[in-house]
Amino acid sequence: MVITDFFAERGVDMKKRIRVVLSGLLLAVAGCAGAATQQSAPSGAEQVYGGTLNQCRTELALLKPLNPALYQQQEKALDGDLASATQYLLMRSRLNAGMQETLDRLHQANLMRTCQQVHNVLFNQLLDKSTVAVSPGGKRQ
Repeated sequence: MVITDFFAERGVDMKKRIRVVLSGLLLAVAGCAGAATQQSAPSGAEQVYGGTLNQCRTELALLKPLNPALYQQQEKALDGDLASATQYLLMRSRLNAGMQETLDRLHQANLMRTCQQVHNVLFNQLLDKSTVAVSPGGKRQ
């Protein structure tokens, strides 16, 4: 069973999927921290990754009316990263510490890269719309 099917069959919406994956990744990061920093690590990581992922979803939603095809492409990429991270989290506890550390960082990097791509696509779409509306001299066409 594909992990996205697992969530879809249970009627779990994308926001809840993101929360599940993000919570798992945050727990994974917190688990890698030392005992002295364990208390503060989740809140700091949550602010960074939670805020970034929320911004990513917001920017993805803003892309939809500008270019539905690009929206679908970016949504598919983000959903793929989240499904992969979720599948990893389901087996994470059975992996050794070295694999956990490596794969935690890999999945975090994948999510961050995809969110940066969403940001870039939205930014380029907005720039394209602006350059069509304004001539090089600054006057509307």
